[in-house]
This record gives sequence, structure tokens and C-alpha cells, in this order.
Amino acid sequence: MDTNKIFIFGNGEISQMVSYYFQKENKFDILGYVVDDDKFKENSFLKKKIITTSELITEYSSKDIKLHIAISYTNLNKNRQRIYLDLKKHNFKFVSYISDKIYQGSNVIFGENCFIQENQTIQDNVNIGNNVMIWAGNHIGHNSKIGNHTYISSHNVISGHVSIGERCFIGVNSSFKDFISIGNDCLIGMCSKIMSDIKDNSVVLEEPSKILDGNSRQAKFIKNKI
Repeated sequence: MDTNKIFIFGNGEISQMVSYYFQKENKFDILGYVVDDDKFKENSFLKKKIITTSELITEYSSKDIKLHIAISYTNLNKNRQRIYLDLKKHNFKFVSYISDKIYQGSNVIFGENCFIQENQTIQDNVNIGNNVMIWAGNHIGHNSKIGNHTYISSHNVISGHVSIGERCFIGVNSSFKDFISIGNDCLIGMCSKIMSDIKDNSVVLEEPSKILDGNSRQAKFIKNKI
């Protein structure tokens, strides 16, 4: 089996996005797509065949075939973790997508089955775990650690010496003070400001912006001051 050929797990929007990135930079040739047995409804996706997990294990576990799991943060990343660990038991190897358009410091460690988009600043001595998704345009400060199965949205600032646990979700435009620790299974809502340690299973939500009716006295007053 050509080791440059892979199967992608998933047939949704995330899988479509991942496929675009893999093909754009010609990193791997996609053989087809894989879904859970009970999710099998169609025979093809993006003009490639779809097979079930059972078929994958039966037909390809003894071959030199590689995989990339491309599903979202559903169930706070537990679904992605389950699939990754189940297939790892069958000795499958996983490939990562790491954009060529990032700044990468020295001694950076990437796990397997990572999907890391463009315009990242990843400073020295950062450790990124397995099965991590990081969308475009983040800053990850020196000596920080991102736990397995975590999902990071775009335009976040993670300062130096920050530890983020496993299966976390980080919304867009959040910022993290240096030398703090985020527990496992935490949900950080968009535009959050994290200034101290957070325990496992925590949820952080910022208040939404106040919206004024354009005809209200306060809105008219503010507009007239500009």
C-alpha cells in the first residue's frame, strides 16, 4: 500500500474542510472516507467512496494504511477521542495536517492526528498533544501545553507557561494569562479572559455585548457625540 494514501474519518463539513487542506498542499492522496457503522447512509462523499469502520478494520488493519480523523467538537470532543482510541487499538497510524504557513519556534512537539491551520505563532517549547484541532490565527506562547483531543477556535492568545487540559473547547478571541492551568473537559466561550487556574469540567462565559435600539435615546445620544 502506498504510504502517501489515507482514509479520512468523517463525511461532514469538517471533513470537507480537512480534505481541501490536504489536497491543496498535496500532502496525501485521499482514498476515501470512513463513518461509524450506524451512520452509513451514502456510498460516496466528495466523489470518493465511503466505507464503514467495520470494513476499515477488516480490510485495512493489516495494511500500511494511515488515517486522519476529521470530525468536530461534538460532545465536547469525546466523540473524536472515542474514534481515535478505538482505531488506535487496531494498530492504525494517524497523520497530521500542519500548515506550512505558521511560525514555529524551536523544540515544538506535535502529536499525531492534529489539524493545524495557517497563521499560527507557536513559540519555543510548546507541546501539542494528539488529536488536537487548531483553527487559523492563534498565538501559543512559549512553554505552553495543549492537551489531547482539545479544539481551539481562531484568534486566541495563549500566553507563556499555560497548560490546557484534554477535551477542552476554546471559543474565538479568548485570552489566557501566563502561568495558569486549565483543567480537562472545560468549555471556554468566545471573548473570554482567563486570569487564573480553572478546575476540570468548568464553563467560562463572557457577557454578550450590549445592543441598543437605533431609535433609543441612548443610541441617538452616543451617535451624536461622534
